[in-house]
Amino acid sequence: MINRFILLYVLIILVFLSGLSLAGIPKMINYQGMLTDNSSTPLTDTLNLTFKIYDNSSGGNLKWQETQNNVPVINGLFNVILGSVTPIDTLSFSQQYWLDITVDGENMPSRLKFTSVGYAYRAQYADTAEYAYGGG
Repeated sequence: MINRFILLYVLIILVFLSGLSLAGIPKMINYQGMLTDNSSTPLTDTLNLTFKIYDNSSGGNLKWQETQNNVPVINGLFNVILGSVTPIDTLSFSQQYWLDITVDGENMPSRLKFTSVGYAYRAQYADTAEYAYGGG
């Protein structure tokens, strides 16, 4: 049914702030992507997507995974919340990770490198402030 997919990296929002008390912060990641067929036509369908996080761009160790069933894809676009099916709270994001995506049993050709969003850079200052305030 689906021959080849082109996945465009659209948006990853990280909500993890290592070193802080995260009791009230949801440990999930919003992910949005685009799926097309072999001729680059955007798909409109309901698909099963499996997401895996590895510690290397190829090979490496599987750190987390979840499958989200019946994800609506409209004009190629889909939006999911990673961690809404399988908790993602075991990852500290203190090292580099890569996202691997499988669509209805077909693996995407390459993993996507996790990156931070602009305002996440400011979190480093908050972390340092908390450390200094605590007398550490």
